Amino acid sequence: MVALAVVDLEQRRLPNSLLSALLLLALVWRWLGEGDLLSAAIASAAVFAIAVMLSAGFRTVTGCAGLGMGDAKLLATMPLALPLGPALVGAGAGLSDELSFERP
Repeated sequence: MVALAVVDLEQRRLPNSLLSALLLLALVWRWLGEGDLLSAAIASAAVFAIAVMLSAGFRTVTGCAGLGMGDAKLLATMPLALPLGPALVGAGAGLSDELSFERP
């Protein structure tokens, strides 16, 4: 997470290699914890779809990017690592913060 934060702050992008490593760790965490991969995968797909739709809508309305695909993938890993309630709260907070951030 620290590496993702540093790269995001410096380059405004989230590399797939780091996101893939985070996804793998989240899957292992879920498997060893609750073991309920199916509901986590469904929630992850739903969060990803919502993030992509919000990004497309924001781009249509404002004409500028509000959420990149790396951000959507990062948000989609939350339900894999966290229980559903905190994951949705975190994803909602991340989306609202990202879409309200003013670009230079």
